[in-house]
Amino acid sequence: MKTLLLTGGSSLLALNWAIAFKDHFKIILGLNKKIICPSFSSTVILSTNSISILSNQILQINPDIVINTIALTNVDYCERDPDLAYKSNVVTAKNIAVVCDQLSIPLVHFSTDHLFAGNEPYASEASSCIPLNIYASTKLMAEDSVAKCCSNALIVRTNFYGWGTSYRHSFTDIILRCLYEGKIFKAFNDVYFTPILISDLACVVLKLIKLKATGVFNIVSDLRVSKYEFALSVARIFGFNDSLVNPISIVTVPSLVNRPRDMSLSNQKVCSLINKKLGNAEEGIVKLKSQLSSTLYQELRNL
Repeated sequence: MKTLLLTGGSSLLALNWAIAFKDHFKIILGLNKKIICPSFSSTVILSTNSISILSNQILQINPDIVINTIALTNVDYCERDPDLAYKSNVVTAKNIAVVCDQLSIPLVHFSTDHLFAGNEPYASEASSCIPLNIYASTKLMAEDSVAKCCSNALIVRTNFYGWGTSYRHSFTDIILRCLYEGKIFKAFNDVYFTPILISDLACVVLKLIKLKATGVFNIVSDLRVSKYEFALSVARIFGFNDSLVNPISIVTVPSLVNRPRDMSLSNQKVCSLINKKLGNAEEGIVKLKSQLSSTLYQELRNL
């Protein structure tokens, strides 16, 4: 059984991934500030600020693959504290990449779909990056650092959803909580993305790892949807009154930090490589609902 080390181990991405594949891999969650005690994996406190200490730690763990999910993703917070954004998103990624390259360990680094101006749909891996804010700028710098420092790195641009925990709620958690309480959920009808369910994302990444793929890949759903359309689908599939989902324009919230209106990515490159379509958001939401009766949902809620 191969060993996967997931850095940023308390994140939604790492936890959903760990539970989904706990029976197929030995999972180790690398933690930092948030300490958790999951029943489905072991944990280790990683010193990602020191290359020498981190190198010794990863050498002792001896993972077959390192999956880096560490990031400061709050766009507005990054704008308020650019130094912390740089340390969290760039320095940490670079340190992990240096160590993985030194130890010849395959690295999967997670990036974002915020890298573009958002004037056109379905940006490809070759599209020109035009970051509009500090978050996007630091994530682009992280990509460059990882690519330069680690020759066998796989860089994944994505936007994902899945079940959250008691201490960190996902976008779908927030939608469902609002609907459950009978409250109006307002969603942007002029902001577009191509979100993918975390368990589907993980399956595609594992296929790329088996193919020894490196470089940048967009791993997202097949069709772009607005945040409003996505929330409508969540309401309908989970059996709520979709009249509770109301459309609004992003221009009505001027306090938000500038961000792309269209974050949709093209997944043509990865689909061609694995010879498979990745499905649309509605299909993923159906799977998300089916996870309610799974151990994945229960394990996450127990954290």
